Amino acid sequence: MRQAIDARRAWYHDSLENLLAEDGDPAPSVTASLLVALSDGLLESAYLDGAESVPALVREAVARLLDRR
Repeated sequence: MRQAIDARRAWYHDSLENLLAEDGDPAPSVTASLLVALSDGLLESAYLDGAESVPALVREAVARLLDRR
């Protein structure tokens, strides 16, 4: 089971990293790692606190993380 989780997280990270690099992110690997950690935390938050708050948290977190002023 753990191998499947690791493989999925690696695929997710690599996919995000590639998209971020194509979009010109200055540190795509770091940003991808942050997004994966954010995703992990949001899953846990939905489990513990209920899923109702997750959509607003996702929008706010991604907006702040990817803000490129």
